[in-house]
Amino acid sequence: MESNDEIFYRLGKIALLPGILGAVFLHIAGWEGIKSLPACIFRSRTGLLCPGCGGTRAVYHLVRGEIGKAFFYHPFIPYMAGAYVCFMLVIYYRKHFGTKEYKPVRPERFFYVGIVILLLQFIIKEVLLVCFHVQWL
Repeated sequence: MESNDEIFYRLGKIALLPGILGAVFLHIAGWEGIKSLPACIFRSRTGLLCPGCGGTRAVYHLVRGEIGKAFFYHPFIPYMAGAYVCFMLVIYYRKHFGTKEYKPVRPERFFYVGIVILLLQFIIKEVLLVCFHVQWL
């Protein structure tokens, strides 16, 4: 039976190509291309932000190397990108250069922290919007 590390490593390799293609698309499309994408359905119907609002802009700025701006728009995106790169490099090293047995990385912990970040940014943005009429985005 495969370990979680191996399963997530395989999933990470599968996700690499679509991730690169999406990043290339956002880089080529530029800011005008981003603005032409359809608006968030949840936001247009309710006036509230969804947990993913700002994610596309965060990916766009992350692709351009503007990590601070990416974090501003959606902190979950740069966190998960960093966690993905770290996890993939660690497992790659262990598989190809490691000579001893290692403790499992436990990739699900990255996701738990990511979920907390996602929920916190969502709550903060909603409180600012509803209580103080401050639009984060």
